[in-house]
Amino acid sequence: CLLCFNTEAKLAKMSKPQTLNMQIKSVLDVLRKELRPMTPEEIEKILGTDIVNNAELRKNVESSTKFLRERDGRWRWKSQYYIRNKDELLVFLRKRHDGVPRAALEDCYRGVTEDMKDIINSRPREVIVLKNSTDKKEIVYPYDSTLSLTVSDDIRGMWETIHAPDRIEVHRYLIENGVKKGKVEDFPQLAINRRRPRGQKARSNKRMKLTNVHLEGTGIDLQEDPTAKDGNGTTAFN
Repeated sequence: CLLCFNTEAKLAKMSKPQTLNMQIKSVLDVLRKELRPMTPEEIEKILGTDIVNNAELRKNVESSTKFLRERDGRWRWKSQYYIRNKDELLVFLRKRHDGVPRAALEDCYRGVTEDMKDIINSRPREVIVLKNSTDKKEIVYPYDSTLSLTVSDDIRGMWETIHAPDRIEVHRYLIENGVKKGKVEDFPQLAINRRRPRGQKARSNKRMKLTNVHLEGTGIDLQEDPTAKDGNGTTAFN
């Protein structure tokens, strides 16, 4: 909000003068937070920094990869995709059959987060959101209603009764019938990822020293070979 920026500007005036890099970052931070076209005069009022007459600052801001100048000359944050309202967002999503990361759309314009929620929850459905199995990031895809089919309970029941063979069995069957080259033994076994309970220390790989301290004083001769036929001594095995 403007009030927050004005407060920060007053605090900045009370502190030591900002370097050029700090001023550039402050300008870009304003554009990133506002997500709307702004004139240099508007930014100057928020930050309390002379932007209009500071040619060096203007030059460095305008050369930033995150800076965009609108046709009317106003400044704004440069998002990855040039989308400015909900209608443009919806048109964009309908064309992205390869999907687009949801996080990549969050800095397009002010209010895009709320518009994304409306589109995701809209009825009839417009998009479908899937999570990437590796990094858990959400990917947004256009929803194709022609792919949505109503399946009867009978078909569902038949599907659930079908036995899905183990992948190792499938691999062995394909090799034995000449469909796939290789050996049955070549099939990589699945690694079992066993997680330690929280707080439990990892097992040390150091070798342990085996001792028989608990047998001291029992009269048992630990040096005698228990397999010797003529052994008369008392051992741990007789």
